[in-house]
Amino acid sequence: MNNLPELVLYKFLFNLEALQDMLLPEYKGSTIRGAFGWEFFDSVGPLKPIFDYVFISPAPKDLPKDLKGTENVPHPIIIRPPLFNNREIKNGDIFNIELIVIGNTYNFIPFFIDTINKMGKTGLTTKGYNFRLMNIYNLNANNSQRLAYEDHKGILKTDFAQITSEQIINNRNLNHKKLVLRFKTPFLMQKLVEPGKKSKEIKWLRDIDLITPQLLADYLERRNRHLAWLYCDSKFDKQKFDASDIKITKTKLYEFKSIRKKSEDNNNKEKYENYYGLVGDIVLEGNLSSILPLIYVGEQIHLGKKTSFGFGKYSIITM
Repeated sequence: MNNLPELVLYKFLFNLEALQDMLLPEYKGSTIRGAFGWEFFDSVGPLKPIFDYVFISPAPKDLPKDLKGTENVPHPIIIRPPLFNNREIKNGDIFNIELIVIGNTYNFIPFFIDTINKMGKTGLTTKGYNFRLMNIYNLNANNSQRLAYEDHKGILKTDFAQITSEQIINNRNLNHKKLVLRFKTPFLMQKLVEPGKKSKEIKWLRDIDLITPQLLADYLERRNRHLAWLYCDSKFDKQKFDASDIKITKTKLYEFKSIRKKSEDNNNKEKYENYYGLVGDIVLEGNLSSILPLIYVGEQIHLGKKTSFGFGKYSIITM
């Protein structure tokens, strides 16, 4: 029933109070991730290998076969931005950020908390946009919340709840015949290349008709296995999850496009980064039991690329 590698993660909810009026993009993941990266670099100070481990994620020597030859591997954190579409946050409004930390990256949680504190003081953008970290809740596999930190006390409770893939799947119904994957943030996938073969160019899947149940299953298996291998000391070979008895009977997806200013080069020329993905619903029908464990775990670790920006977050709606 469950042949997945043992994945371990830690989940946190940061409640923040705006200290001034803010005007942020409709999708706030790029802004949050950008500010987090800058402040995390400052928080770790001379411990640059920690920054590299989290945000550059250079490939270690011991890699699964289908990652051989890559320079960088999936990042060990997922930053979930506020999901409301309203661009305005008023002074005094409460909003939140979720942070998911994978496996051994648990050791850097104090740095992550210091980072978000500093983000509030420095601001989310060059315009400021300051906030106060009010409190932090640690979430377990059932999403029950336990207070881990309050600003006025300044004491961090470090006995964090650990969430495993077994806990995620335990007591879940594996006999559903129909469900909806509702993508609340954009997801972006590229054509998977077989191990040992090299793709001349990255082929991003922009055609909805090219998305199949088998592709979704392969992507979820690959991401789950890579994170478990790299950060949880759980090394599994690639497994095949057969989705031949499953069909996508309906899609209600729309394109998300955004351009974010990234940096300026030595000639003061501005650089921009494009963000593209699909948001909305995918309806799956058929014998789902073979891939439901992947789907349940994927709900926690997201699907596709740019997950550290919050991309690929979906919820499961059973029918």
